[in-house]
Amino acid sequence: MYCVHPDMIPKIDDYAESVLKIDRYTLMWRAGDSAARKIMERVKAPARILFLCGVGNNGGDGYVAARTLYCNGYDVILINVFGTEPKSEASRHYRRQCLELVREINLSDIQEDDLSATVEGVSAVVEAIAGTGYRMHSKGFAKELICLIELVNKSRAMRIAIDSPFGVNGAVGQIGDCIFKADLTLTMLLPKTGFYSYPARHYVGELVVCDIGLDIKELKKEFAFTDSVIDDHFLRTALKRRFPDSHKGSYGRLLLVCGSEQMPGAAYLASCAAVRSGAGIVSLAASPELRLSVSSRLAEPIYYTLPDLCHWTEETIAELVEYSGKFDGVLVGCGVGNHPVHRPKLRKLISTMLKREGAPLVLDADAINALQGEAELLKSALCPVVVTPHPLEFSRLSGKSVPEIQADRYRAATDFARTYGVVVVLKGAGTLIALPDGRVYINKTGNSGLAKGGSGDVLSGLIASLIAQGNAPSDAAAAGVYLHGLAADRLVSSYSEYGLLPSDLPREIGLLLGEIMQ
Repeated sequence: MYCVHPDMIPKIDDYAESVLKIDRYTLMWRAGDSAARKIMERVKAPARILFLCGVGNNGGDGYVAARTLYCNGYDVILINVFGTEPKSEASRHYRRQCLELVREINLSDIQEDDLSATVEGVSAVVEAIAGTGYRMHSKGFAKELICLIELVNKSRAMRIAIDSPFGVNGAVGQIGDCIFKADLTLTMLLPKTGFYSYPARHYVGELVVCDIGLDIKELKKEFAFTDSVIDDHFLRTALKRRFPDSHKGSYGRLLLVCGSEQMPGAAYLASCAAVRSGAGIVSLAASPELRLSVSSRLAEPIYYTLPDLCHWTEETIAELVEYSGKFDGVLVGCGVGNHPVHRPKLRKLISTMLKREGAPLVLDADAINALQGEAELLKSALCPVVVTPHPLEFSRLSGKSVPEIQADRYRAATDFARTYGVVVVLKGAGTLIALPDGRVYINKTGNSGLAKGGSGDVLSGLIASLIAQGNAPSDAAAAGVYLHGLAADRLVSSYSEYGLLPSDLPREIGLLLGEIMQ
């Protein structure tokens, strides 16, 4: 499913009017009426519903919805939060129509005690104050509006936002100081990119897309919808399927340079995820001690013996690079060590692998740390590269601070992907997969059960496995992130978000792949 940056919506409106000959009145009526129909599915007449309307097009949508609900037997109360007429002629038109049936109250005219009683006496509050046009903080609002939003958020009424909750920036997922906490957001045409990022996601509630009669396929011919939300359909269309007349060679060879004597679990988790998600042959480059640790728990990998990282020589690196040429995918970094002695050797391995044509390279954890201050090496890559950093690792790689990254994760990931020509998997709640060509995949699966050491090792092993099986690195990255989060979502019913372990994930991922790809 596509999603859009809010700034694209006015352009689509202009296109609908100038090319498709659908005027603003029709679009506004469709939006408001569609929202009203969704509200009627969840709140039954003759319920009392309070509408909070602003002065923009979002307010116009609210007036249409309020009138539709009134005509269908609902008791409707209207509050004009700014006390002025709407700005656009279409919004003024629908306000006039609505006021023929429903009385409107200016927020500034309501006493605080009366306002509290009004809010407490309704079944639902519908917010249509600013929509995706929100840009301000509370210092720009009257104290009455701040008081109203606070009362609504504390009430027992169902809270419904039209298009975007007030106080939420639908572009980057940040929030303002005065925020409407929606139980349900009825967004128009397509979801907005920022809705899937925290903290905004916490205030969006259930997200439902309202149809306003525009054909997405037709719009895509005119507009570059570069952002998509990953779902089951994506996996079924993007990933290669398995066939009865196949063998282990049909599903790729994967090399893992992961783990250490101090962190053997990283190698185990990445290897387990790789074999559970379908890689035909998995080889782990490991010291004898690491090999013993992993093989005692997992029988499937084969092994390439090498010294522990601190004892690598130029010959070790050259032999490992040569060995990697036999594989369809290579993963480097999970748990190999981030000691200052390790980094130059790991950087040498990565820079050499980048200069060889062939199997895609997935860089995780300590491989990313080893590139601190050396991101320019990525520009020399002759093979496809996927990097899978969490925000701190991405800070080291990109040179941006963690707060700067988290303030606009979308821009941080997309800028880096374009500049360095790599696929960026920026992990965290609402993981983003940014591609060099500007496309972005947004993930909506996952929960706090994944906030444990080892979860990232499972993800990297999964992505690398899907790549080794012949899937495009971008598709493998997006599918891997989705499956990883979906497995966690399924497992919390058995283990809870407290008790879920990264080692629980690989088996569930294998089961999910079987179900989705049927």
